[in-house]
Amino acid sequence: MNQSISQATFWDNSVTFYQILQEIDFLNTTKKQYQRSHFILEDIKAALELLVAGGILV
Repeated sequence: MNQSISQATFWDNSVTFYQILQEIDFLNTTKKQYQRSHFILEDIKAALELLVAGGILV
């Protein structure tokens, strides 16, 4: 993708330009969703560890 953007002719084709920008936006959104899910999972794991350490959960 970065190779496509770096080519001089990339900016001449508005359809390709638009498609690449949409793909970049989709990938960025997916990355953010993954990061959010990862942070939530880490919080759940920490909470479970506290419950186990406190003897509340076996």
